[in-house]
Amino acid sequence: MTKGHVVLDSTWARLLGVRRSGGMYRIGRRELMERLKVQQAPLERVLRPVAVQGGRGLTANETPLGDTVTVEGHAHSVEFYETEAFLVESVRDFLASSLITGDAAIVVATDAHRDSFNCALMEAGIDVPEARRCGRFVSLDTSEALATFMVDDMPDVARFEATIGQLVSRVVENARHVRIYGEMVAVLWDQGNVAAAIALEDLWNDLATRYQFSLLCAYPMPAFDTDETTENFRRICGQHSRVLVQSQGT
Repeated sequence: MTKGHVVLDSTWARLLGVRRSGGMYRIGRRELMERLKVQQAPLERVLRPVAVQGGRGLTANETPLGDTVTVEGHAHSVEFYETEAFLVESVRDFLASSLITGDAAIVVATDAHRDSFNCALMEAGIDVPEARRCGRFVSLDTSEALATFMVDDMPDVARFEATIGQLVSRVVENARHVRIYGEMVAVLWDQGNVAAAIALEDLWNDLATRYQFSLLCAYPMPAFDTDETTENFRRICGQHSRVLVQSQGT
């Protein structure tokens, strides 16, 4: 976990008792983890009562998803979503804001999601084939990417650096801003391999100490609908600089 402060949205700030400072709700990572440990609100209350910003259902600091919140030059956001349509829209906005300015984006997702993202980006006016040809858009299959660094059901640090780390290094070298969307952690979580998902979140944060990029991870909300998942939900939130939750009905 990287050092520094986390910027919270107003909903989480109220939930955790964080006061506004300098126009933002800021809290140290260590203090955030301590507050999440003692926060006893049922998971249903933690996830559901989220204000909808601009009709898009995001829990931002009065800003859309396209505006990043950085921690030491890096933004690591997590999104909990209920519908595929919401996921596609938010990922499209996240990636398009980089690609439309000539910068770069990396996607690591399932084949079905990759196809949906590509269609949404092209409908938004992004020339995806050209961006891919120029090396500004890289799209990887989740299972194939995981296979390059998973050893005995856990991410291997050296292999992660040699594959994902080298990819990020190449893309960052040729672009001013890089945005990455990844759902490898969600796949591991769905497989019941919670330890591997959390370890992989840590590896992304370690990678961010050397390269500047904005990362968005996403988990389907039903994966956290039981009391048994509450503590792991808090652990996941504690590894991110921004938490986004889809509101019911959006």
